[in-house]
Amino acid sequence: MTLTLFFFALALTLTRSPYFGPMFDFEKLEVYKKAKTFNSGIRQFINDVKLDPTTKDQLRRASFSIVLNLAEVQVGLVKQTAGTSL
Repeated sequence: MTLTLFFFALALTLTRSPYFGPMFDFEKLEVYKKAKTFNSGIRQFINDVKLDPTTKDQLRRASFSIVLNLAEVQVGLVKQTAGTSL
């Protein structure tokens, strides 16, 4: 159940309209925005170019992994600093 909610929140975040603005802090990062643009470009490239299914899958997963890793690092940093006091 928790994993399903995570992916639902992730899908909502990735498809979020610019009208509503960022939902999480990592969405404000320029590198995150560029990673999302890169992911969209790769998806378009995959649709436009004739490649074998394995290569398409690998490119799709690798480009999406960049976006996920940036979000995961930001969440990890928040959790890490939450337990510390000044």
